[in-house]
Amino acid sequence: MLTTINQYTSRFASLIFLMTMLLAVALPKVAAIFLPYIALALMLMLFLNFMSVDIEAIKNEIFAWQYQLWLLFLTMILLPILLFFAATLLDHWLNINNDFALAILVIFACPTATAAPTLAILFGAKLERAILTTLTSSILVPLSMPSLIYILVGKASHIPILTFSFYIAKIIILPFILALIVRRVLPAVRTKLLPTVPLASLLLLVILIFAGASSMRSLLTEHSSLAIIGILCAASLFILVFGLSWLLAFKKDRASKLTASLVATWTNVGLSIIITTEFFHKTNPDMILYILMTAIVWNLAIIVAKMLINKNQN
Repeated sequence: MLTTINQYTSRFASLIFLMTMLLAVALPKVAAIFLPYIALALMLMLFLNFMSVDIEAIKNEIFAWQYQLWLLFLTMILLPILLFFAATLLDHWLNINNDFALAILVIFACPTATAAPTLAILFGAKLERAILTTLTSSILVPLSMPSLIYILVGKASHIPILTFSFYIAKIIILPFILALIVRRVLPAVRTKLLPTVPLASLLLLVILIFAGASSMRSLLTEHSSLAIIGILCAASLFILVFGLSWLLAFKKDRASKLTASLVATWTNVGLSIIITTEFFHKTNPDMILYILMTAIVWNLAIIVAKMLINKNQN
């Protein structure tokens, strides 16, 4: 029964997330009730995913550590910088505020999405490499993201960088440590929890998106034109990052190129929502709108990819 539910929820996850955002627009006061709990929701989701990682399955990828380092540099440093400057150019060209460039930096400086293993199976990418990149990028982000924001934005970000770094570390590292403890000390508990991980992770992400989109209704009312521009610009940057990561994978086989594009393009949108809500909601109020518009593109891109894959298979 649970296996069947996991299969269906995984298949229609993107539609579920989009419907969740629409529900938040319809019920903003209800969605706002969950705002104090979004960090906890993400921490629980990360704990479940860290706990479920099969270390034996990714040993070969761990041995290929030079390429893994390149993937981390590509996804966590190089591409976020390039996308930030591309978004800044779009800011000036379209005469919109600088919140868009900062939003893009936060989104693409986030680690690879916890959904990456599922997407790797769907796209025919390298599953073990996607799992390892999700794990390592999550551990690296407390250092990499604050550093990028400090270097590229500096005092204009209006946030205490050390506080910012420790906050991300708390959200990422605590679930990682707890997952290690459960794996070592309570293996029977881990075995019982494993079948529930896909559904539980989806429900936690639904809560996170629902709460994060609580302000979407008012933002759309006040800035409907910015929302349209945000979706179009985000779609353009998604295509750009997918293409660049494909080229910079430096591998000849299609699976490796797809893996690089996957881990670079589909980042942890839940973490970007939490960071924006916690640190930028006062100084950069339009950021959350751009984050949510990018989340729409994030989900639509998966749906389009599924359609293209099914078409090619037929």
